[in-house]
Amino acid sequence: MANRQIQNYRNSNRSFTRPYSTKTVFFYKEGDIYFAGLRVPVSKARYRTIESLLDDLNSNISMPFGVRHLTTPRGKTIIKNIDQLQHHGRYIASSFKTPRPLNLLMVEKIQRIRQANRTHLPHYYRNNWFNYRKQNKNGRAKIPLKLSSDPATSKQVHFFLHYSFIINTSF
Repeated sequence: MANRQIQNYRNSNRSFTRPYSTKTVFFYKEGDIYFAGLRVPVSKARYRTIESLLDDLNSNISMPFGVRHLTTPRGKTIIKNIDQLQHHGRYIASSFKTPRPLNLLMVEKIQRIRQANRTHLPHYYRNNWFNYRKQNKNGRAKIPLKLSSDPATSKQVHFFLHYSFIINTSF
């Protein structure tokens, strides 16, 4: 390489003008506007065939019969090859050959609402909002007086998860 330029190596099948580029692709569940989407970096080094990508999506997106097909958001074009995926493209993962179309505007609207609700929490509750407990003046957690309509088993699990540290530290 002279003067830090990338050399061109010509082959009958492809040209090597630059290294493999990774495409960032977003996948959504068919018909589910509440699924936030899955961002996947796709490169030829990682996914050589569409089947390997579908296998990886099966472990990340729960579908009734697994992820078998990828289509464009309106369900018109079926993706049969990795080369058909575009950088920052949005695609629908489906179990059936004819998927239900997805309104991406509604998905984005729900994501904006979730993001707005998340930013209204104080900064120390944003990452651990599930650890939030109301405390009294002594620093101990308050036990709510009202009874919930949860079944007894979920009440017991809820008590164990949220209030077992009080029992352990009081001795």
